Amino acid sequence: MDLSLSGKTAIVSNGCSPFGSAVAARLLQEGARVAIGGQDARALWGAIAALGAHGEARAIPMPEGDPAAGMPQMVRAAVVTFGAPDILVADVCAPLEGTLDAVPAERLAQYLRDGLVALWAFVQAGAAHMPKEGGGRIIVLVNAAGKIPSSDFLAAAVLGAAQHAFVKSVSDHFGPKGITVNAVCVGAAAPGPQARSIGAEPYLGRGLGQQESGWGTAPPLGRWCTPDQVADAVAFLASARAGFVTGANIDVDGGQQRMIF
Repeated sequence: MDLSLSGKTAIVSNGCSPFGSAVAARLLQEGARVAIGGQDARALWGAIAALGAHGEARAIPMPEGDPAAGMPQMVRAAVVTFGAPDILVADVCAPLEGTLDAVPAERLAQYLRDGLVALWAFVQAGAAHMPKEGGGRIIVLVNAAGKIPSSDFLAAAVLGAAQHAFVKSVSDHFGPKGITVNAVCVGAAAPGPQARSIGAEPYLGRGLGQQESGWGTAPPLGRWCTPDQVADAVAFLASARAGFVTGANIDVDGGQQRMIF
C-alpha cells in the first residue's frame, strides 16, 4: 500500500530509542525525509549510520540535560535542515518503574518534566512550522501503563494518562487547522530487537513487581510488541489514509488492552 509519504518531512524527537529508530526507518522507507533528535551523541550517530541505507536522514543533536529546554532548539535545527515538518513523532520518555513508596517526589517531578513538558515543548515548537495549508500529522508514543494502571508503574501510569489527555485536547486545537493528533499506545515490549514467545520466557527482562503481577503476559496474541509493529502504526497515522483520524489512540499491544469504552 502506497502511503504517499514520499517527499514529506518528519521530525522524530528521539531517534536513539528502539521505537524512535524503528519509526524513522519506516518513514524513510516510505520516502520521507527524517530528522532525528537525541541527547546521546554517540547513540544518535550510530542510529544515523544504521539508517543510512534507507533514505535521507539527518541527526539533530540536542544539548544534554533538560529535554524540555532542548526541544525548540532541536526543532529549529531540523527546520533549517529540511524545511517545514509535515510529521512530528514524539517518543519522549521510557516508563519509570516503582511504587508510590519507591519513587521520590523529586524523581517524579523530573520524570513528568521529561515526559510531559518536553512533549508540550516539542509539539508547540514543531507545529508552529507546519504548512499553513494543513495536512500535518502529530503522533505521540504512549506507554500502555497510561491505560492499564499498575501500582508498580505508578509514575508511568500518571504520565501516560496525562499524555493521552494532551493528545485529545491538542487534537481539538489543531483540528480546524487541518492537523491531526493521535497516540500510539505501546504494549509490553521485548528487551531485545526480536519478539519472543511470552509463554516460553515469561520473566525475561522483567522486574520482580512485573513478575508477581503477571505484567505483559496477558496479550491474546501471546507475544511481545516490537518496534517495527509500532512503526507500522505510526506510518499509517502519518499518511493520507488516516486523514479523518484524530484524537485517537491505537493500541499496539496484541490485545492486552481490554477496555470496551
